[in-house]
Amino acid sequence: MSPHPPTNPTASYWQALATGERQPLHCLDASVDADVAIVGGGLTGLLTAYRLSRLPSPPRVVVLEADGPIGAGASARSAGMLLPRPHHALVPRFGEARVRASYEHARRARDEIAAIAADAGIDCELRDTSFLSVAIAPAHLDRLREIERAYGHYGMRCELHDRDAIRAIVAGRDFIGGLEQHGVATMNPARLVEGLKRALVDAGVAVHENTRVLSIEESGGRIRARAPQGEIVARWLVLATNAFAGAPEYTIDGVPGPGLPQPLVQKSFAMVTAPIPDAVFDSIGWRGHQCVSDMRNIGIYARRVHDRLFVGGRMRFAQGLAASADLDAALHRIRADLAHSFPELAAFATDHAWFGPIALTPDDIPVIGRLGSDRRIVYAHGYSGLGLALSTLCSRIVADTVNDDARRWEDLVYVRAGESPEWESRTLRAIRQRWRYARNAKKDRIELATTAPA
Repeated sequence: MSPHPPTNPTASYWQALATGERQPLHCLDASVDADVAIVGGGLTGLLTAYRLSRLPSPPRVVVLEADGPIGAGASARSAGMLLPRPHHALVPRFGEARVRASYEHARRARDEIAAIAADAGIDCELRDTSFLSVAIAPAHLDRLREIERAYGHYGMRCELHDRDAIRAIVAGRDFIGGLEQHGVATMNPARLVEGLKRALVDAGVAVHENTRVLSIEESGGRIRARAPQGEIVARWLVLATNAFAGAPEYTIDGVPGPGLPQPLVQKSFAMVTAPIPDAVFDSIGWRGHQCVSDMRNIGIYARRVHDRLFVGGRMRFAQGLAASADLDAALHRIRADLAHSFPELAAFATDHAWFGPIALTPDDIPVIGRLGSDRRIVYAHGYSGLGLALSTLCSRIVADTVNDDARRWEDLVYVRAGESPEWESRTLRAIRQRWRYARNAKKDRIELATTAPA
């Protein structure tokens, strides 16, 4: 499978398909008053704006996207998988009631997206399917049994499959078992983003592209967000920048304010193959549209997209996001992993490849918090690979917060009682995460070579 160098290595296959559908919007070039300023034009920002625009008395909302078109970040680069999961490992910290409530709300993301798409007339190719976590080493089977018990405890419909059963669904050469999770959906994320943008513009919401906020000043109960050619003065400000959460200079009455907690940023890589005939998909049993991910700590995940195959994975730490050499190296490993499981696909070229940053938190769950003397700066970020499901939920929480209706969300694990989480320094976390990455790579090597868990 030979690589095809992308002309824009940060533009996804979805974005390439949507090029003809895009409506470019001009940058902010004036001083504007608003009730709510939203910094960040990804799904968190767009869905927050959409929810506010549907209120009986909608506030005046302005959305700003820093670089390029709306949705230029992870929102339109993702795998397009709506994958809610219970954060069962956090029960000792938050308690089962909070973890269960958080999952119950997150699992409604599919129905919320369907309702929003229907309301706004968006064809985002939403499709119900299942997600297969497949074992390629005996040690993976033990982990899958533990996950099946934990997920079942929270009411998730899932089932364990032995070697024959999993290969009857998708016949990977090295698959020896798997866990099938139901209640999953796939979609075209760029179509959702573009459709939300059109719906907002039609509703009279001001949306500006190529408008980077340079500073945020809070004074006299108002928040001023300055951009190179204009500014917004608002009562509320939403920071929906996720992996691009390098916050602008922020002051309260001229005094530097508390910092926004910074997520750890990693690069995620993805590719889409050239068209694959149905006969080839049939030969490997991939007749449906199931999503598939292997159980290695550093593995790959895949789904069918029209007559092609999407494959992603091989995350690296985001040092120099423009380094396309990382993309070449990651694609080499992704293609090798794919060909090992499916030799039949080795002959099909890579038609499109891309990469970009995603945001992780120390506990792998997003954080929603508030800043400012009046706590009218709201932020949500750190979706840790589950952005479609969790940004849908978090946008609802943020919109309710701006609408002074946040109390019902205070028991969710994502809402940190309005306070910034006590994270270690970004440098120390980066060192710790590199150590964890190296440890996981070593565990993968051991598990693939032995019959016992590492």
